[in-house]
Amino acid sequence: MTAEVKASIPQEIAQVLAKIGSAFFMLNNQWRYTYVNDKAAELAGINQESFLGKTIWELFPETVNSQLQAELYRAVTEQVAVDFEYFFPISHRWWENHIYPSENGVAMFITDITQRKRSQQYQAAQYAITNILAEATTVANALPKVLQSLCENLGWQAGIFWSVDLQINALRCINTWQSSSLKIEDCRAFYQQTNSEIGQGLPNRVWASGQAVWEQREGSREDSELQAAIGFPIELGSEILGVIECFSQRILEPDTEFLKAIASQIGQFIERKRMESLLSQSEARYRSLAESSAAIIWTAAPWGNVVEEIPTWQVFTGQTPAHYKGWGWLDAIHPEDRQSIAAIWKAVYATRSIAVAEYRVRRHDGEYRHMSIRSVPILDETGEIQEWVGMCVDITEHKQAEAEREILLRQLETERTRLLETNTLLDTLFNNAPIGIGIWDENLRYVRLNNALAEINGLPQEAHIGKTVAELLPEVDAEVMAAFRHVVETGESIVAQEASGETPAAPGKLRYWSVNYYPIALPNKITWVGATCEEITERKQAEAALQESETRFRLLAENSTDMISRHTANGNMLYISPACRTILGYEPEEMIGRFNYEFVHPEDLAEIAKNYPSNADLPDIYTVTHRAVHKDGHYVWLEAKVRAIHDLQTQEIIEIQASSRDITERKQEEERQIFLAEASGILASSLDYETTLASLAQLIVPEIADWCVVDIVDENQSVHRVATAHADPTKQQLVEQLKNYPPDLARTEGVAEVIRSGKPQITHFIPGQKMQAVSQNDSHLQLLQELKPKSGMCVPLIVGGRVLGAITLVSTSGRDYDDRNLILTEELARRAATAVDNARLYTAEQTAREAAETANRIKDEFLAVLSHELRSPLNPILGWSNLLQTQNLDDQTSAYALKTIERNARLQAELIEDLLDISRILQGKLSLNSSPVDLVSVITAAMETVRLSAEAKSIAIHTMRDPEVGQVLGDSSRLQQIVWNLLSNAVKFTPEGGRVDIRLEQIGTQAQITISDTGKGISSDFLPYVFDYFRQENSTSTRKFGGLGLGLAIVRHLVELHGGTVQAQSQGEGQGATFIVKLPLMQQRSPVNNDTTEPQPALDLNGVQILLVDDDTDTRDFLSFFLEEYGANVTATASAAEALAALTQSQPDILLSDIGMPEVDGWMLINQVRMLSPEQGGQIPAIAITAYAGQINAQQALSAGFNKHLAKPVEPTELLEMIINLLV
Repeated sequence: MTAEVKASIPQEIAQVLAKIGSAFFMLNNQWRYTYVNDKAAELAGINQESFLGKTIWELFPETVNSQLQAELYRAVTEQVAVDFEYFFPISHRWWENHIYPSENGVAMFITDITQRKRSQQYQAAQYAITNILAEATTVANALPKVLQSLCENLGWQAGIFWSVDLQINALRCINTWQSSSLKIEDCRAFYQQTNSEIGQGLPNRVWASGQAVWEQREGSREDSELQAAIGFPIELGSEILGVIECFSQRILEPDTEFLKAIASQIGQFIERKRMESLLSQSEARYRSLAESSAAIIWTAAPWGNVVEEIPTWQVFTGQTPAHYKGWGWLDAIHPEDRQSIAAIWKAVYATRSIAVAEYRVRRHDGEYRHMSIRSVPILDETGEIQEWVGMCVDITEHKQAEAEREILLRQLETERTRLLETNTLLDTLFNNAPIGIGIWDENLRYVRLNNALAEINGLPQEAHIGKTVAELLPEVDAEVMAAFRHVVETGESIVAQEASGETPAAPGKLRYWSVNYYPIALPNKITWVGATCEEITERKQAEAALQESETRFRLLAENSTDMISRHTANGNMLYISPACRTILGYEPEEMIGRFNYEFVHPEDLAEIAKNYPSNADLPDIYTVTHRAVHKDGHYVWLEAKVRAIHDLQTQEIIEIQASSRDITERKQEEERQIFLAEASGILASSLDYETTLASLAQLIVPEIADWCVVDIVDENQSVHRVATAHADPTKQQLVEQLKNYPPDLARTEGVAEVIRSGKPQITHFIPGQKMQAVSQNDSHLQLLQELKPKSGMCVPLIVGGRVLGAITLVSTSGRDYDDRNLILTEELARRAATAVDNARLYTAEQTAREAAETANRIKDEFLAVLSHELRSPLNPILGWSNLLQTQNLDDQTSAYALKTIERNARLQAELIEDLLDISRILQGKLSLNSSPVDLVSVITAAMETVRLSAEAKSIAIHTMRDPEVGQVLGDSSRLQQIVWNLLSNAVKFTPEGGRVDIRLEQIGTQAQITISDTGKGISSDFLPYVFDYFRQENSTSTRKFGGLGLGLAIVRHLVELHGGTVQAQSQGEGQGATFIVKLPLMQQRSPVNNDTTEPQPALDLNGVQILLVDDDTDTRDFLSFFLEEYGANVTATASAAEALAALTQSQPDILLSDIGMPEVDGWMLINQVRMLSPEQGGQIPAIAITAYAGQINAQQALSAGFNKHLAKPVEPTELLEMIINLLV
C-alpha cells in the first residue's frame, strides 16, 4: 500500500478490509494498483508489495480485451457502479465482481462464486436429464440425449457411453458426443479413444472399482484442448450397467456425489425400461417369468379376490395361501391405503381399463414398502372381465430418489424462473406495452417497433424495418422528423409532444397522438432515437364533447329545483346551482371553493366517506342520504344521486357530480312512523296497561318532551296518575311526586278540562299564573316550579267516543309545540287508549272459566286418543321386528313384515307432522309460500296420493273438473294438503264398494271444491264442532276409526289463510258427508309453476368424508351403513368429545350431529367447532339430525351454527340431497 493510500484510508476501515472474506483492491486512473487486501493477494498467489505501482494489464495480461477490461472501462466512462460475473481462465474459477468508480480511479470487490455456478450447472443438468428420461420411450432413444445434455450443461466437450457386454465380459462403446467447438486434432484423438481396444484405460478402471475416476490428461495445451477426463459407473443396486466417460477443456474436478445421483437415475430408468420390456412378453412366457422375476406377478378374479396361489407374494409378505386367498391379501396393505385401492378398483372395473396405482405393502419383516401396481383386465368375447393379470414392483428406493430429484428440480426451476424473468423482462415490456414503442438508427430508419406502434401506423411490423417515417407516413413526416433531429443534435428528450395526421390504419381520418422522444446512447455508436406513441384521438374528441356537455349541464342545473353540484375527486366544490339558496340558504359563490364535508352533519361524515365514489365496491352512479347544515344552523335531510366521472385512459376519477333533493319532510314522517311503531310494540308487549304506559312515557322522553305524565280515568270516574318520566334522571323523583296530585275533574283548567272536553290543548308559554291556577296547594305549586315547565301539550286518550285519560307533554327548553307535534301525539294517544281498552277487555274475559274447563276436558280426551294412536302402530312394529330377529321367515313373509313396519312408522310420522302443524297454527307461525296455482293440478296430485287406499277398499272416485276455472294465489303444497285431508277422510269413513265425488267449479269470483262421499256421515250434534281442534265424534275406546281429530282443524286454518271458507254438510249418520271449500280467484291468469322442485344432483357420496356423532347406537349404525352404501367414508363417534378428537385427526367434508346427547349436547358441540380456525375445521358444513322437530328447533339449529336441520325419523333420500346440496 502506498503512503498516499494509507493516509487516505482510516485505520479502522483498513483493518476491516484486511479481514473481510472477499478480495478487495483499488486502481488509480492509470490502472495501477494502489491498495490490495490480504484476500486478494492470497487468491492471486502474489505478495501485496508486488502489486503496488503495477497495472492490472501487466500482472494479468490475459484480461486484455476481455469482459473484465470492458466492464472496468464502462464503470469509469459512465461513472456508475458495475456488477458482473467473470470466468478467470488461469484459475479456472468464476468470480463475482463489483466495481465502484471515483474521481481517482476504481475500487473492486471480488467474491469466488465457483461453487454456486457449479450448483446451477448441476441443477440444469438434473432438470434436463429428468425431462429426457420422462419423455423417452426406449433406452436407445434416451442415452444419446442424456450424454449430450450432461456434457453441455456441465461444460464438457466430449463424452462416451460404455455398456457392459456380459457375453464377452468387456465394455462396448454404444454412444459418443463431441462439441462442435473442438478442433479437428481433438476430434481425431477423441475418435481414436472410442475405437481403441475394448475396455482399456479409464473406463475399465471405473468398471473394475465401481467408483468414479477423475484424472488430468497428459499433454500440453498446444497438443489438445481436452485437459481432463471423468468416468463414473451407471449402477442399479450392486450391478454396474455401464460407464460414462467425459472430457473437459477445463481442469475442474467434478462433484462425484452429483454424478452418482445422475448415474442412479439413469440406472433406474434403464431398469424400468427393461421391466416394461419384460411385461410385453407373450403369455407363453408368463408362468416362468412369474417364478423368476423380482416383481410380484399375480392374477385375481374380476372383483379382486385372489383365487390361485402367488408364490412371490407369499415370499414377499410372509402370508400363507390360506391367508391371502380371497380378500385376505388386503391385510398386508397399509390401512391408510385400503380405501384408495377400493376406489381405484371400483373405477377400473366399471371402465374395463388398466389399473395403475401405488400403495404400501407390509413385507415379511414388518416393514412397509412402496409398491407400484399395474393390472390389465382379461376380457372375454362379450367384453366381460374374466380375470386380472398384474405386477407389483418394489419402488421404495425409487420413491426416495424421486424425492431427492424433486428437491433438485424445485431448486433448478427457481433458478430457471429467475433467469427467464431477467432475460425476458425488457422484451415483455416492449412487446406487450399498450402504447406504441419504436427505435430508429442514426439514419432515422426503423430498427425495431412493437405491435402497438404497427397497429397505430396501419402497417405490418416487418414493413417498417429499414424504412424512414417519410417513406411510410409522409403525412406526419415533417413534425416527427423535426423532433428526431432535435433529439439527435441536442441529446435532449421531448416529452408529451402532440402530433396529428392520417395513417393507413384509418385513411381519411385525422388522428392525434402524444409522443415522447428520447436519445439512446450505445457504446461506440452514433446516438439512436427511441419514441413512445399513445393514441389520444378519443380524448381529444371527448374534450370537445365535454365542452358541449358542459353547456347543456349548466342550462339544466340553473333551472332545476334540485341542487346540482360538481366537485373534484377530493370533494372541493367547483359548481353549485342556484337551488342552494332555497335548500341551504347560501348563495352559490359562498359555497364554491369549499369542501362538501363542511356542510355535512358530523354524525354522517363516516357514512359519506364509506360511500365515496373512490370506493371500488360502489357503482358509478349511486344514491346516498345525509343531513346538511342550513345557513341558519338547522339541519336539512338531503337525498343525493352521485355520479363519478372517470378519465377514459387511466380510469381515475376526475370529477364528481351530484343532484341533491330536500327530503326533510319525508324523513320526519319516517321518523314519526318509526316512533309510532316502537310505541305500538311497547303497548302490545303486555296486558298490564300500567306497565306499558310507564314504558311509553320513557319512550316519549326525551323524544318529544322533557318530562311527561299519563293519567287514567277508572270506572268510578276517578283519575289516577299511572306513569311519569323525566329526561334528567336526577329529576325523576321530582316528577314521580306528581302522582300525589292527580287531576280533579271538578276543576276547569289543565288536564281536567282536556279529560272532560275530550279536546287537546297546546300551551306555547306557561307563566307563573298558569301554574298557580292548576296547582292544588302550595306544595304542588312548589313542585311545579322546581320542574320548570316552559311549554306543554295535553292530549286525551279516546276510544269508541270514551275518554279514558290523558297524556301531558312538557318542555323545559322552550320548545314550541306545533300542529305536527299535535298530530303525532294524538295518534300516540289513540293507540295508547286502544291498548288500555283491550287490557280491560282481557281482564273481563278472565271470568269465562266454563269455556276454559271445557277446553281442558277436550284436551284431556285428545291426549288419551294421542296415546292410543301413537302406541297402536308400535305393536306391529315391535312384533314384526322381534319375529324378523328371532324367526327364520321366508322372503314373502319378511317382505310383508317390512312393509307393515314401514307403513306403521310412516303413520306415526304423519301423526307427528299433524301435531307440528297444529303447534305452528296455535303459535301463529304457519306461513305460506304464495304463487299462482292451478287447482286442477292440485286435485290431481291429491287424488294420486289416496289412490292406493281407495283401490284397496274398492272405492270409486269420480271427478268433475272445470278446466276453465281460474287460478288462485296460494301455497301449492298447502292447497294439496287441504284436498288430501278431505279426500283421505272420505276414503277412511266410506265402507268398501262406496263412492267419493270431487267437483271443481267457479262460483262468481270464487273457486269451489266439493268433496262428497257415501260413508259414515256426521251426526247433527257433532256437525257444529267438526272443525274444532282436538275434537272427535267418538274419542272412547270403542271407536272404529283412528286418527287424532286434527285434520279438519288444519284444513279450516289453511283455507282461511288463503282467504277462503270451508263448510261441512251431512244428513246424519250413515248418510255420507259433503265438504265445500271456497277460495278467491285471481283476477288475471298468470303462469303457474306448481313444481318448485329444483334439479337435484346425483345421489353419490363417493369419496366424501363424513364425521357422524350420535349417542344412540342403533341410529349411529343405521346412518353409517346407509351412507357407506352410497360411497361415503364415515367416521362414527358416540359423543361430542370423540367427535372433537376425530376432527383434530383429519378434516372431514361434513359433520352430522345429534342434538340430545349426555354431558355435551349438539348445541355445545357446534359452538366448540365454530370456535376453531378454518384450517382446524371451524368452517365445516354441519347438519343437525334430531328428534326435536319443531320450527323453533330448526331455527335454533341454524342460529347455533348448523347449516341444516333434519328431523327424525330420517328420510334417507332427503338426507342424501341435503348433504350433496351443502357440498356442491
